[in-house]
Amino acid sequence: MISKDRLLAAVNDGKVALDTEGNPVDLADLGGDGPATLVVTSVTDAVKRLRGDVVESLDRDRMWVVVAIVLAQEVLETLGPDEMSAEELWRAVTGAGYTWRISPTSSL
Repeated sequence: MISKDRLLAAVNDGKVALDTEGNPVDLADLGGDGPATLVVTSVTDAVKRLRGDVVESLDRDRMWVVVAIVLAQEVLETLGPDEMSAEELWRAVTGAGYTWRISPTSSL
């Protein structure tokens, strides 16, 4: 779970970076323009979807995996006090009026 208080304590130069589990990560290795950024990388594993009894392969070249989230302190301060999942964080940031930026990276 992602804790607003824990992230506020980790803010450095007005921003904080976290993995999808809510753990702060080193901001120096990441991009992160704007107040809310998703740092993504290519999907390397095979991806399949089950539809009824049929297994479909998905085109991983058209997918990304989120490896980190970079948020400005101003964004964190708009969030509620509760802990949240990455999906709930996504919705809370969007609900607060911010637009997510995507920043591709080759490694962390």
